[in-house]
Amino acid sequence: DVNLVGEGSFPVQVVVQSAVSGAGGSVSNLRDLLDVNSSNLSGSTNKFVLTYDAPSNKFQFVNPDDVIQSAVGVTTADPAPVGLTTQTIDYLDDVLDNKIDLDAGEW
Repeated sequence: DVNLVGEGSFPVQVVVQSAVSGAGGSVSNLRDLLDVNSSNLSGSTNKFVLTYDAPSNKFQFVNPDDVIQSAVGVTTADPAPVGLTTQTIDYLDDVLDNKIDLDAGEW
């Protein structure tokens, strides 16, 4: 079990308790958890997002663009369902209306 302890937005301490042994402990950084791969974090990976990677059975930090590309099925390795929700498409339609100039070429 993982319990979040603290008030306000941050700092928050994560208290981890084993479901098997009942033993507990605490960590102050996600980097300290064994199932979180944080090896790619650096100044150039600022604002990366935490996702679950089933093949490695770990959480990892990835570029937010990769999350969006996965949602729309850019590669064949993307999980189903592929595509954006109707609400997302409607939102983008409203926000981007008349802001994209498409050139249809010459006729």
